Amino acid sequence: MKSKINYNEIAKDYLRYRSVSPTIIAHIIENTPASKIKKILEIGCGTADHLYCLHEQWNGCEAYGFDNSFQMINEGASKHPGLLLEVSDIENAFPYSDKFFDFVFSINVIHYVKDLMHCFNELNRVLDNDGIVLTVTDSEDDIRNRTMSKYFLESIEIELRRYPSMDSIIKEMKSAGFKDMQVKHTEYKRLLTTEDLEKYKNKAYSALRLVSQECFNKGIKDMISDVENGAGELVEVYTYVWGKK
Repeated sequence: MKSKINYNEIAKDYLRYRSVSPTIIAHIIENTPASKIKKILEIGCGTADHLYCLHEQWNGCEAYGFDNSFQMINEGASKHPGLLLEVSDIENAFPYSDKFFDFVFSINVIHYVKDLMHCFNELNRVLDNDGIVLTVTDSEDDIRNRTMSKYFLESIEIELRRYPSMDSIIKEMKSAGFKDMQVKHTEYKRLLTTEDLEKYKNKAYSALRLVSQECFNKGIKDMISDVENGAGELVEVYTYVWGKK
C-alpha cells in the first residue's frame, strides 16, 4: 500500500471526476445566516468546487481559499473565475489578517492536518467576532458505513488511521476558543450508477490510491457486477462540527 498522495499529479483527474456534494451545500445553507455572510474562507480547498458554489449561493460574496497543491489551485482558478485562491500550507500561518472572515470551513481536509491546535488557532484568528466555523469530516461510523468501505475493505483501517477522532476535533476547537459547538450528521442514499463507477475506477477518492492493487481490483469487479444488476447503493455520510467565535 502507498503511504502518500501527490495532489499535484492527480489534480486533473480530481477536477474531472470530483464534484460538489449537494448534500453538504444544502446543509451549510440551512445552517448559516446568509445575510451576515460577506467574506468566506475554505482551507484545503482543492479545486474549490464547494467554495464556488457557496460564492454563487451567497450573491457573489468574497470567497477565498488556499491549498498546498499549486496544481489544484491552478485548476480551480481556471474553472472558477472570481474566486480568490492562493497556494499556502495549513501548517503555516494563514495568509490573511485578523478577524477578516465571517465564515471559515473545511471539507474532508482535517485528516491531513498534522497540528490541529495550530489550525484551529489560525481559524479563530482570521474569523471575525461572532463568525462561524465548520469542520466537515467523517466519524468512525461514517467511514464504516460509506460505499467505499463495502467494496474496498482495506480502506476502513486506512481511513480510521488518517482521520482524527470526533473527541479530538471538538477538544481542539474548544481549546482554540470556539463556543456553541454542535455536531450534526447527514446521510444520502441512491443506486450506484455507471458515472459513480467511473469515479471509483479512476481513483477519484484519495483512499483508493492507498489500498493494495488486489483490493482495488476486487472492489471494482464487485462494483461493476452490482451496477450491472441494479444492486449497488451509493451511501454518502458526513459529520459536521459547527462552532462560533
